[in-house]
Amino acid sequence: MSVSIASLPPQIQQRYNAKLLSTPEHNLIHNLFASPVELPDNNGFIDRQSRYDRLDLFEVPLDDAQSNPPPQQLNRVDVDCRVRVYATYMVLTRQVTITNEDPVLNSAAARLGQALRETQDALQRDNLESSASIINCVGKRQSAHVKSSLIDFKLLVA
Repeated sequence: MSVSIASLPPQIQQRYNAKLLSTPEHNLIHNLFASPVELPDNNGFIDRQSRYDRLDLFEVPLDDAQSNPPPQQLNRVDVDCRVRVYATYMVLTRQVTITNEDPVLNSAAARLGQALRETQDALQRDNLESSASIINCVGKRQSAHVKSSLIDFKLLVA
Protein backbone atom coordinates (compact mmCIF):
# COMPACT_ATOMS: atom_id res chain seq x y z
CA MET A 1 0.00 0.00 0.00
CA SER A 2 1.50 3.30 -1.03
CA VAL A 3 0.76 6.47 0.91
CA SER A 4 0.67 9.85 -0.75
CA ILE A 5 -0.42 13.26 0.45
CA ALA A 6 -3.55 13.05 -1.71
CA SER A 7 -4.71 9.86 0.04
CA LEU A 8 -4.49 11.34 3.55
CA PRO A 9 -7.48 12.84 5.37
CA PRO A 10 -8.01 16.61 4.84
CA GLN A 11 -6.96 17.55 8.41
CA ILE A 12 -3.60 15.79 8.03
CA GLN A 13 -3.12 17.28 4.55
CA GLN A 14 -3.69 20.74 6.01
CA ARG A 15 -1.15 20.10 8.78
CA TYR A 16 1.51 18.93 6.32
CA ASN A 17 0.81 21.83 3.99
CA ALA A 18 1.18 24.25 6.90
CA LYS A 19 4.50 22.67 7.89
CA LEU A 20 5.73 22.72 4.31
CA LEU A 21 4.76 26.36 3.75
CA SER A 22 5.81 27.69 7.16
CA THR A 23 8.38 30.46 7.41
CA PRO A 24 11.57 29.50 9.25
CA GLU A 25 12.17 31.52 12.41
CA HIS A 26 15.41 32.49 14.14
CA ASN A 27 16.32 31.53 17.69
CA LEU A 28 15.71 34.82 19.47
CA ILE A 29 18.28 34.68 22.25
CA HIS A 30 19.52 38.25 22.77
CA ASN A 31 16.46 39.52 24.62
CA LEU A 32 16.15 36.62 27.09
CA PHE A 33 17.66 38.37 30.09
CA ALA A 34 16.64 41.94 29.33
CA SER A 35 14.72 44.02 31.86
CA PRO A 36 11.84 45.65 30.04
CA VAL A 37 10.74 49.02 31.38
CA GLU A 38 7.36 50.62 30.77
CA LEU A 39 7.21 54.36 30.35
CA PRO A 40 4.29 56.23 31.89
CA ASP A 41 1.86 57.85 29.49
CA ASN A 42 2.62 61.42 28.37
CA ASN A 43 6.15 61.22 29.76
CA GLY A 44 8.01 62.07 26.55
CA PHE A 45 10.83 60.11 24.99
CA ILE A 46 13.42 60.38 27.78
CA ASP A 47 13.58 57.73 30.51
CA ARG A 48 15.80 58.40 33.51
CA GLN A 49 17.22 55.34 35.23
CA SER A 50 19.22 55.61 38.45
CA ARG A 51 21.98 53.39 39.77
CA TYR A 52 23.47 53.65 43.24
CA ASP A 53 27.13 52.98 43.99
CA ARG A 54 28.13 50.31 46.44
CA LEU A 55 28.85 51.19 50.05
CA ASP A 56 32.13 50.35 51.76
CA LEU A 57 32.32 47.24 53.92
CA PHE A 58 31.96 47.76 57.65
CA GLU A 59 34.00 44.98 59.19
CA VAL A 60 34.78 46.68 62.53
CA PRO A 61 32.30 45.93 65.33
CA LEU A 62 30.75 48.68 67.41
CA ASP A 63 32.33 49.54 70.74
CA ASP A 64 30.66 48.84 74.09
CA ALA A 65 28.94 52.24 74.12
CA GLN A 66 27.21 51.39 70.80
CA SER A 67 28.12 54.76 69.36
CA ASN A 68 27.39 55.37 65.72
CA PRO A 69 30.14 54.63 63.21
CA PRO A 70 31.18 57.29 60.72
CA PRO A 71 28.54 57.78 58.01
CA GLN A 72 29.04 56.81 54.39
CA GLN A 73 28.16 58.84 51.34
CA LEU A 74 25.57 57.32 49.00
CA ASN A 75 26.23 58.27 45.39
CA ARG A 76 23.69 57.99 42.62
CA VAL A 77 24.42 57.90 38.90
CA ASP A 78 21.58 58.95 36.60
CA VAL A 79 21.43 57.54 33.08
CA ASP A 80 19.09 59.23 30.62
CA CYS A 81 17.78 56.89 27.94
CA ARG A 82 16.25 58.25 24.77
CA VAL A 83 13.41 56.06 23.56
CA ARG A 84 13.21 55.51 19.82
CA VAL A 85 10.17 54.20 18.01
CA TYR A 86 10.54 51.62 15.24
CA ALA A 87 7.58 50.69 13.03
CA THR A 88 6.52 49.02 9.83
CA TYR A 89 3.25 48.24 8.11
CA MET A 90 1.97 46.26 5.21
CA VAL A 91 -0.55 47.02 2.51
CA LEU A 92 -2.96 44.27 1.49
CA THR A 93 -3.98 44.42 -2.14
CA ARG A 94 -6.54 41.66 -1.76
CA GLN A 95 -10.02 42.29 -0.47
CA VAL A 96 -10.47 40.41 2.81
CA THR A 97 -13.32 40.01 5.21
CA ILE A 98 -12.60 41.37 8.64
CA THR A 99 -13.08 38.26 10.74
CA ASN A 100 -10.94 36.43 13.27
CA GLU A 101 -10.21 33.53 10.94
CA ASP A 102 -9.30 35.16 7.64
CA PRO A 103 -6.17 33.30 6.42
CA VAL A 104 -4.60 36.34 4.76
CA LEU A 105 -5.00 38.53 7.86
CA ASN A 106 -3.76 35.74 10.13
CA SER A 107 -0.68 35.21 7.98
CA ALA A 108 -0.04 38.95 7.83
CA ALA A 109 -0.34 39.29 11.61
CA ALA A 110 2.01 36.34 12.13
CA ARG A 111 4.63 37.81 9.77
CA LEU A 112 4.38 41.21 11.50
CA GLY A 113 4.85 39.55 14.88
CA GLN A 114 7.84 37.59 13.63
CA ALA A 115 9.38 40.72 12.12
CA LEU A 116 8.85 42.56 15.42
CA ARG A 117 10.62 39.89 17.49
CA GLU A 118 13.50 39.59 15.02
CA THR A 119 13.91 43.38 14.98
CA GLN A 120 13.97 43.51 18.79
CA ASP A 121 16.53 40.71 18.86
CA ALA A 122 18.76 42.42 16.28
CA LEU A 123 18.60 45.76 18.13
CA GLN A 124 19.43 44.07 21.46
CA ARG A 125 22.30 42.16 19.80
CA ASP A 126 23.73 45.42 18.42
CA ASN A 127 23.36 47.03 21.84
CA LEU A 128 25.25 44.19 23.50
CA GLU A 129 27.97 44.26 20.82
CA SER A 130 28.48 48.01 21.21
CA SER A 131 29.05 47.76 24.96
CA ALA A 132 31.22 44.62 25.02
CA SER A 133 34.82 45.09 26.07
CA ILE A 134 37.58 42.82 24.82
CA ILE A 135 41.33 42.57 24.98
CA ASN A 136 42.66 42.29 21.45
CA CYS A 137 45.63 39.94 21.40
CA VAL A 138 46.30 39.93 17.67
CA GLY A 139 49.69 41.12 16.48
CA LYS A 140 53.22 40.16 15.52
CA ARG A 141 55.15 40.99 18.65
CA GLN A 142 58.02 39.05 20.10
CA SER A 143 56.97 36.37 22.59
CA ALA A 144 59.13 37.89 25.35
CA HIS A 145 57.31 41.22 24.99
CA VAL A 146 53.92 39.49 25.15
CA LYS A 147 54.96 37.55 28.26
CA SER A 148 56.13 40.74 29.98
CA SER A 149 52.85 42.42 29.04
CA LEU A 150 50.91 39.55 30.60
CA ILE A 151 53.01 39.75 33.74
CA ASP A 152 52.43 43.52 33.91
CA PHE A 153 48.71 42.92 33.41
CA LYS A 154 48.63 40.36 36.24
CA LEU A 155 50.46 42.78 38.53
CA LEU A 156 48.06 45.55 37.57
CA VAL A 157 45.02 43.40 38.34
CA ALA A 158 46.38 42.07 41.66
